[in-house]
Amino acid sequence: MRKHSTAAEAYRQKSELLACIELVLAIHKHGSITDAAAALGLSQSALSRQLVALEATLEVSLFKRTTRTIAPSDVGRILIESGQDVLRAADILMDQIRSASGAPRLLRVATPPYFGRKHILPHLQEFRRKNPSIDIRLILSDERVDVIREDVDLAIRIGHLPDQWLVAARIAKQRRVLCASPAYLATKSAIRHPEDLSNHQCLVHTRLAPTGIWHCWSGKSYVAKKVSGPLASNYSDVLVDAAVRGMGVALIANWTVNEFLAGRQLVPLLPNWRIDSDLEPRDISFVWAPQLSQSRQVRSFVSHFRNAFGKPPYWELPLS
Repeated sequence: MRKHSTAAEAYRQKSELLACIELVLAIHKHGSITDAAAALGLSQSALSRQLVALEATLEVSLFKRTTRTIAPSDVGRILIESGQDVLRAADILMDQIRSASGAPRLLRVATPPYFGRKHILPHLQEFRRKNPSIDIRLILSDERVDVIREDVDLAIRIGHLPDQWLVAARIAKQRRVLCASPAYLATKSAIRHPEDLSNHQCLVHTRLAPTGIWHCWSGKSYVAKKVSGPLASNYSDVLVDAAVRGMGVALIANWTVNEFLAGRQLVPLLPNWRIDSDLEPRDISFVWAPQLSQSRQVRSFVSHFRNAFGKPPYWELPLS
């Protein structure tokens, strides 16, 4: 009888493991029981009881608690570091089960807001037509989303990729375009060299160029040009709208302004110069955790959008 009781207890503990891992990861991510409970849809008291019961079952303390802070213990860190892999493996298994049954599988995709609206949303309907078993949760955020710790399967990341443990599929190098509206240029002096920008109203991205420096290259020539103007913003779409309205000269990613250049609402300037707010061009990439490399949903999404963007992507094609 003892043998059966031990086996039953082991089965019970294993069956509760995923819920326990989600509980611990939520507390670690949010830094408090109150916030973790809200994220999980539980009351603070219910989550606290579950944590106490979990620690009693495991006979260890998973967190060090003070009146103001809660931090993982050494054992808690082991569960946190390994638990994410367990959840990912469970997700992959559920993918396979749901795919076999035809049930929808939720794919959580994070993207910068403007890129998501301009280049992900327009192709989603066709993706869903080809993949009716995959539902999409589109998460729009300018913050750098941690696909390991956060509830995200796949991210579109614009920037350098120091996270060597992530899998990345590059879409393109981001190129910036110096541009202004025809109406603005009709009343201003010509721009033939970066130094001419001193005589112009420039629209500055405060997050990408906080010091107002634009880096300019042409052959062996290099100019670090300090610019300023009537408007600065931390959102590219605001600067695009301002440029279209004739407020000044903007330095904007090509994927942001491609349709305005094609429609002649904006005119490219200094075509023989490469101008950027970064010393090195940023990558536009899909990134995901290695554990999801075999996920049919991730592979289908990446394949569909790389085909939809083209190579080179359509926003880099010469203007007709």
